[in-house]
Order: sequence, then structure tokens, then C-alpha cells
Amino acid sequence: MSDPRRVLDDWLKANAWDPIHVGGDIMDEAVENLHRLFLTSEEARRLSVAEVASAVNSYIDIKKTQIIDGQMGPMLLYVWHDAMAGAVVRRLRFAVPQTRDALRLPDRSECLH
Repeated sequence: MSDPRRVLDDWLKANAWDPIHVGGDIMDEAVENLHRLFLTSEEARRLSVAEVASAVNSYIDIKKTQIIDGQMGPMLLYVWHDAMAGAVVRRLRFAVPQTRDALRLPDRSECLH
């Protein structure tokens, strides 16, 4: 049985510092800058909300640093739960497209801020 905290740490190390793709249209950027965090139901049960939130906030902080240091703004980082993944796997998705239109998400969903 894997340690879910290790899963979060490994995911963060493997994904957070990936370069941010800029250019093209908003859908291309969203796809190029997409990351997925997969947790099994068992791993999810063994983690607290605070532990998952901490990993998400670390990811956000790293992406903010990349955006500011690379003078890429304005950009939008959004996170969503992929309910279509099913009951066995819990999946969060993260995307970072530039914002050319005020808070317009590539999938046309509503942006809550």
C-alpha cells in the first residue's frame, strides 16, 4: 500500500516545475499546461483535506513564481475535480492558460474566484 503523502510529494516534484507553455490559443495552452493528480479511493481516505490543500497551494505558489519570474501574465490557474474519473480514482486537474478575456475558461465553465 502506497503512502498517500508520498504520492502528493512525488506528484508535486514531477509536475509543479514543468515549464509553462505560452502562445497559441487558450485551448492549446490549457492542454499543454495540464497536470493531473490521481489518488486511489484508499489514498484519498488516508489524506486529510488540509494535506491535499497544502499540496495544491504549493503547486499554485510554484506556478505563481514561474509566471512572475517569466513575466508571462496575466494568466489564470484553475483546478477542478474530474468526477468522470469514477469511484476508484480521485482526480484533480490543473491548467494554466493566459487570460485574454476576463476570466474565460477554455471549457466555457463559470469561473469562481
